[in-house]
Amino acid sequence: MTARFQLLRAIILLIFAAFLQGMWANAMRIGWAEPNFILTFMLVAGLFADLQAAPWLGFAAGLIESSFLSVYLGSYLVSRSLATAGVALLGDRFYIDRVEAAIPVVGIGTLLTEGLFYLFAPQYPFTVWGARVLGEAVYNVALAIPAFILLHRFLRRRRAALAH
Repeated sequence: MTARFQLLRAIILLIFAAFLQGMWANAMRIGWAEPNFILTFMLVAGLFADLQAAPWLGFAAGLIESSFLSVYLGSYLVSRSLATAGVALLGDRFYIDRVEAAIPVVGIGTLLTEGLFYLFAPQYPFTVWGARVLGEAVYNVALAIPAFILLHRFLRRRRAALAH
């Protein structure tokens, strides 16, 4: 299986996450907190990617996510690309190809990614944004392990799996 085919598989799984986002995210909302399936899948897929493929995964996730709100296209593309590149860079420095690594990566990654997005396109008062993002991070951490298991099944090998 070629590396480009593996990257295509990861992008198809991001599209699957977009379907989950559209079907279940609003129904799972509690107050301002709502899960972000696309962001969770993107961060977990970054665990399996190398530094060359990770920004493309983030770009695809940003493109998919911005299709819901096209006003913030550039902000989604840049924040998601930087986040997955950061996760892949972390994977180059530490051994994080384990299910236990998905929890802090998704939790901290959600906060940092949404923080970058807020810097590029602030749209709420800071307190409302903070409450929404903290709730989103909790939801995403709960989704991290099932997402890791699913993505590990389809994107088995580390580094070689999503390389260009």
